[in-house]
Amino acid sequence: MNGAARTQGLWTLLERPRAVYSILILYCLLHFVLRLALSPNYGVGEAGPMLFNQGFPWARHFGEPPLYDWLAWAVAAVSANSRAAFFLLKYAIMAAGFAGYFSAARILIGDAKLAALSVFGLLSTFAAGYVFHAGFTHSILLAAMSGLFLWALARAIAAGGLADYLLLGIAAGLGALSAYVFALMPAAFAVAIALTPALRRRVRPLPLAGALLAAIAIAVPYAWWSQANWLAALGGAAAESGASALGSGNLLRNSVRFAEAAFEFLVPLIPAFPIVYRRASKPLASGIGNERDFAWLRACGVAMLVAVAAMWAGAVVLGGAGFDKGWVFPVLMPLPIWLFLRAKLSGADDRANTIFLAFAGLFALGVFVARPVVYLTGAAHCHSCREYWPMAAYAQSLERAGFYRGTIVASGADLGGNIRYVMPDSRVVVPGYRPSVFGQARGGQCLVVWRGKAEMPKDEAAYLRDILHARAGSDAMRGNVLASLITSRSRFDTLNYVLLPSGSGLCN
Repeated sequence: MNGAARTQGLWTLLERPRAVYSILILYCLLHFVLRLALSPNYGVGEAGPMLFNQGFPWARHFGEPPLYDWLAWAVAAVSANSRAAFFLLKYAIMAAGFAGYFSAARILIGDAKLAALSVFGLLSTFAAGYVFHAGFTHSILLAAMSGLFLWALARAIAAGGLADYLLLGIAAGLGALSAYVFALMPAAFAVAIALTPALRRRVRPLPLAGALLAAIAIAVPYAWWSQANWLAALGGAAAESGASALGSGNLLRNSVRFAEAAFEFLVPLIPAFPIVYRRASKPLASGIGNERDFAWLRACGVAMLVAVAAMWAGAVVLGGAGFDKGWVFPVLMPLPIWLFLRAKLSGADDRANTIFLAFAGLFALGVFVARPVVYLTGAAHCHSCREYWPMAAYAQSLERAGFYRGTIVASGADLGGNIRYVMPDSRVVVPGYRPSVFGQARGGQCLVVWRGKAEMPKDEAAYLRDILHARAGSDAMRGNVLASLITSRSRFDTLNYVLLPSGSGLCN
């Protein structure tokens, strides 16, 4: 078979939606297997759901919507806290988000090949193609809900049935439970569609009202909890961040973070696209294509502009708790679809498409190779080093020191989630949250742990004294555990501990 025949066969394959879905699932499965083979620890974003699944996580506090914690709790309950099941949940959400994005692109672009390239383009961004695999679970869920919302929105506008609008309402309601910033996407598209006559005429008011009611019904239980727990929840957020979540924020710091997040989403896709699709990167000639294509091109462009402006004005200027890089997904998710709509309208040929497909494949392969290389070499220069903490050695040493089960007070969620996994018979709590968030007290001993510093962190000592009503007096057993980092023999990590004696208060 010659090269032209092979290329034609490839495009024939990508014109079949089932084949593209299979590629996306295989991509996620390969990265899932790789994640299992790498660090045994729970990384950034992974440790939190492990920590908060000790009881049903109605919500950590007002600042953190609970959908991922609910899903993690259900998986933990069914799988008996299986590490494999926990990571599989992350990659199942990722696969669902990519599938939803591809489904949205098929409707919005109207070309199966370019729809496939748009989702491969999303995977060719550093944010989605690499950072996703670093353990940012809530960002993955936010991105997945953004992709699924785009699909539901495209269905509702294209088909207009009641079921399509109800699906839109469900996607919006669940998206709101994934992150507050998700609201930027439906709000931005509402403005964009209102300003696009060809799409505005297709909106059906009564089914849209049904979609709104469905979204409200999904969000009401959490809204009820938030209202009932407002003051306590807000206090927990402030204790964790060191500043009121409603503060004015640091404009320069958050602007820089926003710029960094946007940069991670734009590279290497944006530098590559105008090289491969030169005509699509120039002003489009009038009179080509159809009204529908131009309408969606306009709507996606306007939605991104509105969302960027709202993000900067709201999350950056007023974001007192700091800017989370994951917030960029509901803002810029339409970008690859917008780019390939331009490719369609500019008459892109299969040569350019083949070049871009090769670029996307090389980037995906590079990421797959880079992940184990980064992990195996990272212990030599890591800072937080959570992936390399010798948790098994810590657990064994703490048991030898005399702790068997009870309540463990950890200095933060990363340490707490990993302690929770290696010592599953104990309840683990961290400062900044009410003890009830971590489930029912189980009795037994009381252990306080923290890393690095010789003295117990002030917030942990205050939490132990004021919230758990226990004191670490002179009769407490104090010590530390020194162990080498995973994959390294030259770098060591220290875990400090205080084991409270019986009768001094059991942290319950």
